[in-house]
Amino acid sequence: HFWQHYDSRKQKWETTDRLGYAVTGGRKEGYRGFTFKRNVTPGKWRVEVKTENHQILGRIGFSVIEAGSPVSQFKIIRK
Repeated sequence: HFWQHYDSRKQKWETTDRLGYAVTGGRKEGYRGFTFKRNVTPGKWRVEVKTENHQILGRIGFSVIEAGSPVSQFKIIRK
């Protein structure tokens, strides 16, 4: 997973982390794998799933907003 943050000053995506992970599979639902990141800054983010040869398999974008108090749960809002 390539975690990327959008730098609005430079007007480009910058990779902050490249995280390897195990992939499990063989079930009806297909294959699964995940990573997580702490201490993200507010703004536009995306995570790209790439092969070892850097071919993009998928990408998901999302925004991080600052909460007024600590958050114990979060909700995904799709537009």
